[in-house]
Amino acid sequence: MSSGSDGLSTIFGAELRKIRARERFVLDGQRPSGLVSESIIQSWERCLSRGRSTHECVVPTLLPKHAMKHSLRRSQKIVDAADPALRKLDAALTHTGCVMSLLDPAGVVIHAGSEHPASGELVRQWCRVGVDLSEEAMGTSAPAIVMQSGGAAQVDCAEHYFAGHASIRCAAAPVLDWHGGLAGILNIAVESRAFGFDAKEIVMTYAASIENRLLRMQPAGYRLIEFHLATDMIGPGSAGLAGVRQDGRVVWINGVGARLLGVSRAPNCDVETIFGIAFDVLRMSDETVLHRLPNGLTVCMSISGSPAHGPAQMHIAVSRDDRLADQHNRLILETLAANDGNIARAARRLGVSRGTIYRAMGTSGSR
Repeated sequence: MSSGSDGLSTIFGAELRKIRARERFVLDGQRPSGLVSESIIQSWERCLSRGRSTHECVVPTLLPKHAMKHSLRRSQKIVDAADPALRKLDAALTHTGCVMSLLDPAGVVIHAGSEHPASGELVRQWCRVGVDLSEEAMGTSAPAIVMQSGGAAQVDCAEHYFAGHASIRCAAAPVLDWHGGLAGILNIAVESRAFGFDAKEIVMTYAASIENRLLRMQPAGYRLIEFHLATDMIGPGSAGLAGVRQDGRVVWINGVGARLLGVSRAPNCDVETIFGIAFDVLRMSDETVLHRLPNGLTVCMSISGSPAHGPAQMHIAVSRDDRLADQHNRLILETLAANDGNIARAARRLGVSRGTIYRAMGTSGSR
């Protein structure tokens, strides 16, 4: 037997084991731990508790027109924020047979990608605007698990609760709002074939890009802190973002930022506690600078956004020695000294250009 046939046999055997495991779970309550993920088992449990049979014929149906209009109107902001990323993702999937969709927090499709020639009929039905893909409507699926767990998920073939969905593979990731709540779900689905790529990773990357654009559309009067490890690492979804009120309270941090800082996404702390720099110092800066976080990480950091309209706020006097630009230069010179004056090595260590090192040296020498 050829290696290709061996591969198909392996895939078929794995799916057959999952089918049997699902039936044993439904009939006997035997948990298939180790064969499928715990989140999928929990979804099966919820479907079973609703009295659903795995052999029901469940097809995607559209919401009533009035409910669909309400969902689309309520979701306009995330649809606008997602548009650039969705266009790019749709183009990337053109020759894969996959169809992508964006769902609202209730699991209703609010944007559907193009129907490519290789896309299957069932997956096209799944990815129509107005279709309800929630667990209550469609059983176990990647979007349904995202709604329950808040994390990215992938559901393949026989992992779906309903047997009629066994030809579908889907991967989904959450898009969170300013409060860390679910703003939407990005989903990729394919029928009667393997993805051929890491679908979960792809959907997480694009979901992060959508989330960052949505977070940047925060209400007027908030300031946005952006920070990342190095200037050559900037890309969609790769920057840490934090929303700050005019009183200096950090009200939200995106996932990347929370991981860099080692804090929660909704810290409700002041800027100085989280970033190790006074808010009044930070907001005086109008350029990207290097800054050392309280946990020791060195990041490139900038602040943007307009102050709130209203009475002028009192600003704390900041000495020249405490200016963010001076901290930026001081950090560069410390790194240069630690690398025995090797400019190229210091630039690589900090992720900046050699010109930035020279400018810091010139600023130091002119004082």
